[in-house]
Amino acid sequence: MKTRKYSEFQLHGSVCVVTGGARGIGRAIAEKLLAAGANVHVLDINREAFDEWGQKLPKGTPLTFHKTDICDGSAVAAALRNLRTMDVLVNNAARPFYRPFEKLTRKEWENAIRNDLHGAFEITHQSISRLKKSSHPSIVTITSIEALQAEPGTVAYGSSKGALQQFTRSLAVDMGPVGIRVNSIAPGAIIVERNRKIFEQPKWKKHFRARIPLQGRPGKADEIANTVLFLASPLASYVTGATIVVDGGWTCLL
Repeated sequence: MKTRKYSEFQLHGSVCVVTGGARGIGRAIAEKLLAAGANVHVLDINREAFDEWGQKLPKGTPLTFHKTDICDGSAVAAALRNLRTMDVLVNNAARPFYRPFEKLTRKEWENAIRNDLHGAFEITHQSISRLKKSSHPSIVTITSIEALQAEPGTVAYGSSKGALQQFTRSLAVDMGPVGIRVNSIAPGAIIVERNRKIFEQPKWKKHFRARIPLQGRPGKADEIANTVLFLASPLASYVTGATIVVDGGWTCLL
């Protein structure tokens, strides 16, 4: 009798949607899901970044790009129009924003909440009916350790990420009866294109050595993507309403 090779980390044929997936952590997530056998749809406003990445992929890669502002309900509806079902939704789109409170304007505050919180609400709200058709539906939202701690200049960003964590817990309660699992990941300092040069500066390396117990180093985007794959996979079938902190131990020192 032949033993069939099977990995519970595989998502062969699954339809996965990743917001903000054209670069950074979102791209790493999309790549990880593709490697697991999924059909991936990326919703992002950055067509140029996606095209630069997409040109490097093998022909026939099951990856589709939708230029979409996920805060715009009509744009989201257009992007999802041809998706009859969905297995995994990854709410990753965000715009990190730091400003001392006394200099924070009402417009900047509203933009921070809109970009992080309203966008997640819009795409999730329009995805539920599709996720209900899946045999293994999962929603994963990327928050931040700024939802768990306070640092200077993070009133707007931290507030939006903290709200997303409560969004995760409350949504898990609402969606539990229909079998949709809802979880979040709170990354710490993660190296991506936009911050690589900054993180390589001596003062930041010194800061990380003092602040991060695990080898004093910032994380990699792929290390967040690995956690997304776990939460999206059958191995996490009884995990919902949870926030997994991926920060190298940063918040252990709070």
